Amino acid sequence: MKYTEYIAHKDGERVQSVQEHLTRTAYLAGNFAGRFGKEDWGYCCGMLHDIGKYSAAFQKKIMEDSDRLVDHSSAGARVCLEKGGLHELMSYCIAGHHAGLPDYGSTSDTAAAPTLMGRRRKKLEDYQAYRKERGLKV
Repeated sequence: MKYTEYIAHKDGERVQSVQEHLTRTAYLAGNFAGRFGKEDWGYCCGMLHDIGKYSAAFQKKIMEDSDRLVDHSSAGARVCLEKGGLHELMSYCIAGHHAGLPDYGSTSDTAAAPTLMGRRRKKLEDYQAYRKERGLKV
């Protein structure tokens, strides 16, 4: 299913789009990381931390006001892991933004492992709609 607006949060009457949430979080995270000279890292983490909310599974959860858990942090972590290099460090922050920092694990970890390498192998809901979001600079 395609959505005209992707919702990150609903609180009574207030609705926040994923785009607004990512942009505001990126701004705040960039300011925090700027204190140690890594504003760009903070901004990147903020922009990627919830891109999994672009999945149909997450949108269904939010529209139904369900308590069902939908993994939305592994998507941004995976984007960083695929970029490699120093982006791998950012994947820790993104993967752990709800549950804390995961262990790195090893190349033998399966998708069921609660490690960063396990998340890399995990089958994720399609979150690629973020690439088409107008005005979203990731």
